Amino acid sequence: MEGDALKCAVVCFQRLIETSPWGDDQETLQQQLVKHQMFHSSIQRSDEMDRARDELHQNGDKASLNALDQEWDSLQKMSFSRSEWLQELQLIIEDISKEIMWVNYREEEELVFDWGERNIDLYIPKKQESYSQLMSALEGKERDLNRLKVKVDVALKNNHPASDKIEAYMDTLQTQWSWLLQITKCIHVHLKENAAYSQFFKEANETYGALQKEHETIRKKFTCDKDTSLDSLLELLKEKEKILENKRQVQHLVNMSKSIVRLKPRNPEEKSSSTVIVRALCDFKQDQKVICKDNEGILKDNSQRSKWQVTGPGGLDMLVPSVCLLVPPPNPISISMAKKNDQYYEAILSIWNQLYINIKSLISWQYCCMDIENINSLTVAMLSRMSSEEYRSLIKQLETHYAEFRVNSHGSQMIEEEDLMTIESQYNGAQNHYEQLVVQLPSYTQYGDILRIKDMILMEVEGMADADKAQFLRSDIGGITQRLGVLDSSLSAYLQRYNDTHKCSHITMQNTIQRLRALRNLLESVSHGEDIVKVHEARLTEKDTTSLSPGEVEDYIMYLKNMKVELDQKRDVFDSMEAEMEKANNWNSQVGDSSLRCDMTLATYSELVGQLTNRWRRIHTQIDCRWDLEFYVPQLQQYKKDSTSLDEWIDSTQKRQKALQSTKIEDLETVVLHISQQKALNSEIKEKRRTLDSVLTESGDCVSSIKDYESDLAAYGSGLETLLNIPIKRTILTSPSTELNQEAVEMQTRYMELFTLSGDYYTYLGAMQKNMEELKIRNTRIDLLEEELRLLKGSIESNTTKNRQLQDALARYQLELSNSKEQLLSVENGNEDESRKRRLAEDRYNKQKEEYEILLRRAEKNMTDKEREAEQLRQRLADESARVRELQLETSKVRAVCIAEMRSLKLSYESQIQASHADIELLAAQKSNQEEDLERIKLSLESECHIKQRLQEENDRLKNEFRFLKDKYDSQESKTRQHDSDKDRFEQEINDLKGEIQRLRKDSEVIISRKTMATDLKAVREPPNLIFDGVRKTVTAKQLHDCGVLDELTFNKLLEGKKRVPAVSVDKKVILKGTGPIAGVVIASQKGTFSLSGPLSKMSLTEAKKGNLIPLDCADLLLDAQAATGHMIDPRLNQKLTVEEACDQGLVDENDRQRLLAAEAAAVGYHDPGTGQPLSAFQAMKKGLIDKSTALRLLQAQECTGGILDPTLSVFLPKDIAIERDLINEDIYRALNQRPELYMDPETELGASYISLKRRCQKEPNTGLLLLPVSKKLDPSKLVFDGVRKPVTAKQLNDCGVLDKPMLDQLLKGEISVQDVSVDKKIILKGTGPIAGVIIASAKGTVSLSGPLSKMSLSEAKEKDLLPLDCADLLLDAQAATGHMIDPITNQKLTVEEACDQGLVAENDRQRLLAAEAAAVGYHDRGTGKPLSAFQAMKKGLIDNNTALRLIQAQESTGGFLDPILSVFVPKDIAYERDLINEQMDKALNQRPALYLDPTTEQGASYGSLKRRCKTEPNTGLLLL
Repeated sequence: MEGDALKCAVVCFQRLIETSPWGDDQETLQQQLVKHQMFHSSIQRSDEMDRARDELHQNGDKASLNALDQEWDSLQKMSFSRSEWLQELQLIIEDISKEIMWVNYREEEELVFDWGERNIDLYIPKKQESYSQLMSALEGKERDLNRLKVKVDVALKNNHPASDKIEAYMDTLQTQWSWLLQITKCIHVHLKENAAYSQFFKEANETYGALQKEHETIRKKFTCDKDTSLDSLLELLKEKEKILENKRQVQHLVNMSKSIVRLKPRNPEEKSSSTVIVRALCDFKQDQKVICKDNEGILKDNSQRSKWQVTGPGGLDMLVPSVCLLVPPPNPISISMAKKNDQYYEAILSIWNQLYINIKSLISWQYCCMDIENINSLTVAMLSRMSSEEYRSLIKQLETHYAEFRVNSHGSQMIEEEDLMTIESQYNGAQNHYEQLVVQLPSYTQYGDILRIKDMILMEVEGMADADKAQFLRSDIGGITQRLGVLDSSLSAYLQRYNDTHKCSHITMQNTIQRLRALRNLLESVSHGEDIVKVHEARLTEKDTTSLSPGEVEDYIMYLKNMKVELDQKRDVFDSMEAEMEKANNWNSQVGDSSLRCDMTLATYSELVGQLTNRWRRIHTQIDCRWDLEFYVPQLQQYKKDSTSLDEWIDSTQKRQKALQSTKIEDLETVVLHISQQKALNSEIKEKRRTLDSVLTESGDCVSSIKDYESDLAAYGSGLETLLNIPIKRTILTSPSTELNQEAVEMQTRYMELFTLSGDYYTYLGAMQKNMEELKIRNTRIDLLEEELRLLKGSIESNTTKNRQLQDALARYQLELSNSKEQLLSVENGNEDESRKRRLAEDRYNKQKEEYEILLRRAEKNMTDKEREAEQLRQRLADESARVRELQLETSKVRAVCIAEMRSLKLSYESQIQASHADIELLAAQKSNQEEDLERIKLSLESECHIKQRLQEENDRLKNEFRFLKDKYDSQESKTRQHDSDKDRFEQEINDLKGEIQRLRKDSEVIISRKTMATDLKAVREPPNLIFDGVRKTVTAKQLHDCGVLDELTFNKLLEGKKRVPAVSVDKKVILKGTGPIAGVVIASQKGTFSLSGPLSKMSLTEAKKGNLIPLDCADLLLDAQAATGHMIDPRLNQKLTVEEACDQGLVDENDRQRLLAAEAAAVGYHDPGTGQPLSAFQAMKKGLIDKSTALRLLQAQECTGGILDPTLSVFLPKDIAIERDLINEDIYRALNQRPELYMDPETELGASYISLKRRCQKEPNTGLLLLPVSKKLDPSKLVFDGVRKPVTAKQLNDCGVLDKPMLDQLLKGEISVQDVSVDKKIILKGTGPIAGVIIASAKGTVSLSGPLSKMSLSEAKEKDLLPLDCADLLLDAQAATGHMIDPITNQKLTVEEACDQGLVAENDRQRLLAAEAAAVGYHDRGTGKPLSAFQAMKKGLIDNNTALRLIQAQESTGGFLDPILSVFVPKDIAYERDLINEQMDKALNQRPALYLDPTTEQGASYGSLKRRCKTEPNTGLLLL
C-alpha cells in the first residue's frame, strides 16, 4: 500500500535528520543549513502524501490515516526544529568566531610589536596611549562576551543537539581571551620597564651634558695665582657647594642603572658573545613544555620578532612569544653610563680639588706673609706696650698659619719648592726676631721705668725754685744713672749666659747621639734578622694545606728548595746579629755613669737574639719535613690521569646515550637495532664499575696523604704559636681532601645516573618493542577486518542484484496474473471446455502463487540472515572500534579512516535493510491481497521505485555536490598554478618587450646615425680625418687597425664614411678610455649605508688619507694605480688631471709628486736612456728601471681598468695583443691571471687584488666614477676613557700597548663603544679595588654583610682599637697609593684632601697620606716638574726603597702598576717599558715581602694575602677585611 510505503519513507527521513552532521565550521554549517532548507521545502507539499491520504480516506482506514498524519507531523516538526537549531547554531558560531577573530587580531598585533630600543622615545608614548585604548576596548569586549556567554548558556540549558560544538568554540574563545589578558599584563611590564629605560638614558645624557658645562665653567672661571687678592680667593672657596649639587643626581643614576632591563639583545642583529638570560612574564605552555612566570631561560634564537627559541627549565627548547619574555637587569650599558657620569663627576671634583688645593695654599701663603711682616715690624718698645696675651697670640697665629701653609701647599701647583724654602727662611727669621724681643723685654721694661723717673726728676729740677731740694734731686739723678749702667751690664751678661747655655746643650746632644748609634746598629741588625725569620715563617704559614694540581705541588717543592738555599745564604745575617750584640754590650760598658746605661734593654735584646736563632733553626727543620710531598705527587698524578679518563668516558657515553634517545623511532626494525646498541652500551657501563672503584681507591689514598700533610702544618703552626706566645690568625681551612671527596661523590653519582638512565632506556625500548608488536598484530587484524568489510560489501551488492531479479520475476508474475485474469473474464460465460481451461489456468496460477510464496520466504530468510549478519557486523565493529581507540597515536590516521568507512557502511547497510523491510512488508501485503489488488501492487511498486529514485537522486546529488566541490577546489588549484605560470609568462613577455624596445631604440639610433652619415657623405666628398681620443693622446684609425684593435670591416666602413669616429669610439670605449680606476672613497653613514649625494659623502684618496679614513699605504697604492692608468681623478669636480696638474691644484700632496710621476710613467712611457723612446712598464722592468713587483702591481691596475696600456698608442690593449706588442710576456700573463694581492684592503689592512677592490666600489650615477666605500673612523685622541684619577684617550692606551690594534680598529669603526671597551679593560682602567674597610665578625665567628653597623672605615676601626695603629696606617697608605680613599659606608671614592675635609681620615694623617697618594698621581720632580712614579721617585731619592716597594706591592695586588701620567694600571711587561719597575724591583715583588701587618697576629703580611682574606660586599663590590 502507498500509505505503508510512505510510512517507511518518513521513518527513513527521520533517521536521516537524526544522523545528519552539523558541520565543523561556518562554511560547512552554511552548507548544512541550505541543504536542510531544500529538504524542508520538499516535505511541505508532497503529492505522495496527498495520494496516500486520499487512498486511506477512501478505504475508510482512519487508524492508518491518523498514524500517517502523526508520522508526517512528527517529520515536519523534526525538520522545523533542525532548521531552528541550525540557524541558532549558525548565529552562535558566527558571534563566537567574530570574537575569536577580534581577539586573534589584537593578539597578533601585540605579538609582532618590537619592544627593542629602536625609536623607544617615540613608541613609548604612542604605545601607552594604545595600551589605554586596548584596555578600554577589553572592558567593552568583556561586556559583549558576557552577553554572548548568557546566550550560549541558554542554548546549552535547552539541550541544543550541537552543544559539544558550541562548548568547543566557547572553550577556544575563553582560552584566547585568557591568553590576551596575559599578554596585556606583559605589555604593562614592558611599558614600565622600557619607560624607565628611556627615562634613565635621557637623564644620563642630560646629566653628562650638565657635567660638561660644569667642567667648562670650572676651566674658564676658576683661575688664580699669587697676585690674586685674598678676598677673591676667599670668594672662590664659596663655589664648592655649587659643584657638589650634581652628586645627588649622579648617585641617583648609579642606583637606577642597576634595575634597567636590557633591550639590545631583543634586536636579532645584535650578536652577544655571552649567554643572554630571559625571564618569563607569564605562564606559557607549548605541547608538554611549560615555562612559568618568573622562570628564567637561555635565549637561543631571536631571529623571529614574534617568537623566540628559548631553553627553558629542565633544558627543554621551546618557542615562546617574545612579548612574554624580558631580558632582566643588570644592563651593562646603563651601569657603564652611570659609572661614566660618576667618574666624570669624580674627575670634575678632582679638578676642583686641585683648584681647591691651589686656592687654599695661596690663602695660607698670604696669611703667613702678613703674619711674618707683622712680627718683623715689632720692636721692644712696641712689645712693652702690649699685654703678654697680645704678643703671644701673634706668634701663635704665625705658627698656626705656617702649619696650615705646610699642609695646604702639598700638591699645590701655585707653590714651588723655592717658595717653600723662602717662606721657611722668613718664618725662622720672624721666630728669632720674636725670641730676641721677648728676651730683651724684662730688662727693657725695668730700664724704661728708671729712665722715665730720671726724665721726670730733670723736668722737675728745671722748674724748681728751691735750691736745696734741686740739689737733692740732682744727687738722686746720679744714683739713677748708676743703676742704669748696672742694668746695661746685667743685660749683657744675661745674653752671654744665654749663648753659653745653648752651646753646652749642643755638646750634650752630640754625646747622646754617639751613644745611641751603638744601640741603633744593634736594633737594625736584630730587626733585619727578625724580618728574615718573620718572612720565612709567614711563607711557611701561608699554606694550611697542599694543592690538587701536580704542577703546583712540584712548584711548591721547588719553592721550598729555593727557600732552603736562601736561608743558607743568609746565615751571615745571624752571625752579624750576634756580633752587633757584642758591640752593643761593649759600648754599654764604656758608659761611665751607670744611670745612663741600658743593661735591661740589652738583656732583652740578648734574649731576642737567642729566640731568633732558635726560630731560624726550626724553619730549616720544617722545610726538610715538607719535602715529603715528593711521595704525594705520583699518587696525585695517577689519580688525575684515571679520574680524567673516567670523566671523559662518562661524558662521551652520556652523549652516545643522548644520541640514541634523540633518534626518532618509526618502525620495529629500528627498535630492534636500538635494543642491540643499548644492550652493548649497558655491558660497557657495567664493565666500567671496576675502573670507578679503582679511582675511588686512589682518591682515598690522596685524601690520607693530604690529611697527614695538613696535620704536620697545623703542628708547626701550633708550635710557633706557643713559642711566640701570640695567637696566629687562622682562616677556615678549605682542604683539597674535601674537594677530592666531593669529586669522588660526583663521579660516583654521575656513573650511577648514567647506569640508571641506560637501564631505564633499555627497559623502555623493550616495552616499546612489545607495544609495537601488538600494534602490528592489531594492524593486521584491522586489515583483515577491512577485507571482511570489502567481502561483505560485495555480498550485499550481490544480494541487491538478487533482489532486483526477484522484483523482475515478480513483475513477470504480475503480468501473467493480469493476462490470466483477462482470459478468465473473457471465457467466464464459455463452455465447459473453457471452464476446464479456466481451472487449469487457476491451477497454474496457484502453482505460480506457491512458487512465488516459496521465493518470498526465501527472500525473507535471506533478509533475516542479512539482518543477523549486519547485527553481528555492528557488534564486531563496535568491539574493534573500542580496541582501535586504545591503540597508540601512530595508528590515529588509520583508525580515523576505518571508523569513517565503517560508519558510512553502517548507514548504507541500515538504509538497505530498511528498504528490504519495506519490500518484505509490501510483499506480505501483496500476498494477502494478491488476487484483489494487483493494480494496487503495481502502483505501490511504482511508488516504491519513485521513492528509491528520489533517494538515488538525492545520493547522486550529494555525490555531484562533492564532485563539484572537489572539481572546484581542483579548478582553483589549477587556476592558481595557471596564474603563477601566467605571471611568469607575463614577466617573461615584459622582459622580452623591454629587450625589444631597447633593440628598437638601438635600431632607431643606427637608422638616425646612418641618415646622418648619408647626409654627411653627401655634404663631404673627401673622407674625414679618422682620429680617436686615446688615454693621454690621440690615435689614428690606421694605428688601431695595424695593432688589431679595429677589424678590417670597421676600418673600411670608416674610410668609406659608412661609420663615424664617435660611433666607433662608443664601441671601443674600453679600449680608448678604459673602465676607469678607483676615483675616490664614499663614506658610510651611521646606519652602515652609503650615500652618493652631496659633496661631503665622497672625497679624494688624498683627503681620505689625511682624514684617517684609509691607511697611508693603502691610499698611496691606489694613487699609484690612478697615475698608472692615465690620470689623477678629482671625484668632487669630476676632473682628470696629470700628476703635475694634480700637485699644482692640491689634489695630491707635494711630497707624493716624485712617486706618482714614477707611476705615471707606466701610462706615458718610461724614458729609455739609450734610445730615448718610451718604454712600457714591462719593458722598463726588463731594463732594470723598476722592479718586478712594482711592474706587476701597475700592470694589474691597467688590466683591471681595460687592458694593458700601450704608452705609444695610449690605448688599452687585450693581453693577447699586448704579448704581440711586447707589453707583457707569458710569465707576466700567468702572474696576472693568478690575481696577486698587491694592494691593501682599507678595512682589514690585508692584501687584496685591484679587481676585488673595484668590485666593492659604488658607481656614482651622474659621473660614472668608481668610489670605494669606507667606514668613517673616529679620532682616537677624542675617545676618552675614565682612568683612576683622570681621563685617558684611546690613542694613549694604544700607544702604551694596553689597547691592541684590532680592538682600536673596532672602536674607530664604531663596531664597539667606549663603554664596551671600558667593561673589557675594567681592571686596567679602575683596578680591582684596595681593601676598603673592615667587617665585624659576630660572636660566633661568622661574618655578616648586612646593616651599616657591620662594616666601618679603616680610620674608624683604628679609633675603636679594632685595628692596630700601624696596621691601619699601612692599609690607609695602600688606599691612597692605589688612587682613592674609600668610605665603605657611603661607597664613595675620595681624594686625601676630600677624605680629610669630610672626616673620613684624621687630620694628623693628612701629610702621610698625601705622600702615599703621590704614588698614584705622581711625585713632583723638582728638576723637570713632571710627575714621577713611585719607582722613579725612589731612584731620585725622594722616597726610600722600602716605602716604594710597599706602595708598588699594593698597586700590583689591585690591578697592576699605576702609571701616574696615564692614570691606569698597566701589566708588568708594559711597566718595564715605561720605567715603572725594573728587574730588581720585579724580583723583590715576586718574593711577596710582608710589608703590611696582619691585624689579628700583628705579624708581617703581604698585601695580596690580606686581600685574599677579604669578603666582597655584594651590592658595592667593596673588599672588607
